[in-house]
Amino acid sequence: MLKSGNKARGTITGLLAGHPYEKRVVESIRRDLEGRVDEVKVVELQILFWQLKYSSLRNPKGEIGHVVMPYSPSVRMTGKAVRNVMECRDGDVLLVEGGESLYEMTVLAWENGCGAVIVRDNKRRISVSPPLLNLLPTPPPVPLIYVNGADFPNLEPIEIDVETKSSDSTGLILRAIKNGNEEKIIICSNHDTWLSGDDVKLESHKVFEKLKSNKLQLEYISFSGVETGTPGFASLYWGHGVREFLGQHHDYKFAIEIGRGESIVMSPGMEFPSIQNVTRGLDPFSITFEAVREGIPSIYFGIPSVDNVEQSSSSLGHLINELSLLKGSLWRVSSFVRDYFDILLTLPVEVKSYLTNLEGLTDNKAVQILLKRLGRIVGLPGDSVEYYPFHKLQAIRKAKSKAKVYAEGKPSLTVFGIANNEYKGTYLSTLEREITKEYIYEMYNDLKELF
Repeated sequence: MLKSGNKARGTITGLLAGHPYEKRVVESIRRDLEGRVDEVKVVELQILFWQLKYSSLRNPKGEIGHVVMPYSPSVRMTGKAVRNVMECRDGDVLLVEGGESLYEMTVLAWENGCGAVIVRDNKRRISVSPPLLNLLPTPPPVPLIYVNGADFPNLEPIEIDVETKSSDSTGLILRAIKNGNEEKIIICSNHDTWLSGDDVKLESHKVFEKLKSNKLQLEYISFSGVETGTPGFASLYWGHGVREFLGQHHDYKFAIEIGRGESIVMSPGMEFPSIQNVTRGLDPFSITFEAVREGIPSIYFGIPSVDNVEQSSSSLGHLINELSLLKGSLWRVSSFVRDYFDILLTLPVEVKSYLTNLEGLTDNKAVQILLKRLGRIVGLPGDSVEYYPFHKLQAIRKAKSKAKVYAEGKPSLTVFGIANNEYKGTYLSTLEREITKEYIYEMYNDLKELF
């Protein structure tokens, strides 16, 4: 659980991946399912666990109510409060109002050597450092602290005392199986819900429990390491448990993620006209996004509240039956092209020309190759994480109107916007040529394996 600092007036609670309490949560789900399914397994996963040991935040008027955000390092300091990040120097404390681009502010605070960042809005966040969207270990971030609006400090010295601990820990992934002799599908959610605060996820196994297999092999997975936990303070801190597990187990016909919501959302490139009231698109922070990248057609199934969990089993069962009646792959090249038509039009001629080699492939194989090029980007200023096919090329295009753009990778790519510089065009066009060569080389190797 995560709680506010010592003597603070507000409290935020929730489960971070790797917390000792996770064993109790998983054991509770196991007890609910045993005897009602054919098999229950628990898989261990190495993750990063962070916890707050002690914190105090004071100004000349006394103690200030606060919450220390996950991944913040320990710090003991007294610093001058500043509101302009470009004036922030080593040992200063940056004050950030709600509504500002916190990604940009924390990156600039880290680059300028700020001692800590205090933010006014009450959104649940993880403190990260540049480069953003990095899947490799990333330098530890600056301390990030939330303060209630009424207690937001003025421009005066602030005393901060924060003690935290981070360590390699073990996350637990629960698998429950209802045996069948046809295709395998997965119903999934996660139990590390500190960021989302989604209580539906913690009850999702009750939906699975009531599903009938109808010859399908149904598997329920409650993931750990979804909302936090990527090792090494990686700035792409989410989705680690899904990437690790589905990287080794991806022979599923389709996946359905359960969480709070009002709608059914299907992944790009899928087509099933018989199912009504379905929207298209994915949350880049979701389990379904990671599953799609592993080539698994995926759907997000929203449930309005925990009061609707058990009665939603019937609707989910109907959806599964409709999908299971579709023969062959659920991927369609025509659907993928339709979903991303405007983006594909902007690709360099060399890439578009190479994509014609996909015409001789089945829908499944062609879409699988395209999905490998699906990735996330974030542009600064801004807090919005987006995703695109050939995302590094889209990052270069976005950099024409941004200070900098990060593109997911191992390591991530940083594209600088270099405003009002006569060589900006040369920099971006040369970078585009190099990234184009990289994509063509990757696709060449993919096609060579297939043929």
